[in-house]
Amino acid sequence: MIIPINNNGKVIYQQSDELITFFKEAVQKPFNDHPRTEQWERLVIEPYRSKNFVEIKAIVGEGQQNGKNYVLSGQANFDQPYKGLTQDERVLVYCYNNMKQHTVSQLYIFEKHSEVFEPYFFESNKQVLFLDFGCGPLTSGISVARYFSEHSQGRNQKLKFRYIGIDKAESMLRKAKEFSQFPKLFHEESKFWFFQPNSVSSSFAERPSSYITNFADDTSLVVLNFSYFFASPSLDTTFITQLVEFLKESVFTKFLSSDICLIFQNPQHSGLNTNWHEFCQQVTQFKSITNGPIETNFYYHDILSGVQNRETKLYYDIRFLDMGEN
Repeated sequence: MIIPINNNGKVIYQQSDELITFFKEAVQKPFNDHPRTEQWERLVIEPYRSKNFVEIKAIVGEGQQNGKNYVLSGQANFDQPYKGLTQDERVLVYCYNNMKQHTVSQLYIFEKHSEVFEPYFFESNKQVLFLDFGCGPLTSGISVARYFSEHSQGRNQKLKFRYIGIDKAESMLRKAKEFSQFPKLFHEESKFWFFQPNSVSSSFAERPSSYITNFADDTSLVVLNFSYFFASPSLDTTFITQLVEFLKESVFTKFLSSDICLIFQNPQHSGLNTNWHEFCQQVTQFKSITNGPIETNFYYHDILSGVQNRETKLYYDIRFLDMGEN
């Protein structure tokens, strides 16, 4: 849960004790205890010490598209080393640098629109299936688990999670698997599946369709989660078309008696939302229930780093599939 604090008319969110514990034990401690190699000291520790974050941004956001270099935080090719840092070290820097903010932004969406999700999470006899595209280190999954735990009738109940994470980076999936085993975060009967798209064609050729189909009879809600997924410069029209085909073949036609909800979030920068608008043009059956997309700014206290009133600029929407749309 993110706890709202009113500060001179500005609503600021503070992470719950449970989230703080997770980040301290699973992210901050491994970061602080990491061996001080020459590369780690020069590329990671010194930039944080001097507050010169150019190198940090490159570690978590350097990439290449059409022969041109770009820097977009969180969009690096994490299966490539960087100046002597391993792939797993890059992921650790990402978790330390980016994950807290993205967790809070996902929780913000759930908290802000709790009336949408509560009937599925807390009143239904059926279960929720969560498909997380560009899942990274399980950021959205952790947010959902904390939302459920804080809002459940018995408080601190654990979510029986059916979660399918899809990410192009094997190093991210390794971290996601590690976090899925974090004590007291998920119910012991939770099920996790992690998939890496075909590395050659970047398609969804390796589809989790067989797993998805198994849940068609007892699922009340399918969540299609796209957290900063569409900001990736590596996406193109071909990839988006393959994604749409996957959804139509493996989800829309399989869950005819389930509601299908799409949660989208991105930065506000218009240039980073071109892929989102292209996707919407190809799947017109999704209807916004928020009159979105919504641009909003909110603030949160980053307890671990000590940064107060950190601003997050969010562009998001919640849409439900309406197959009555022609």
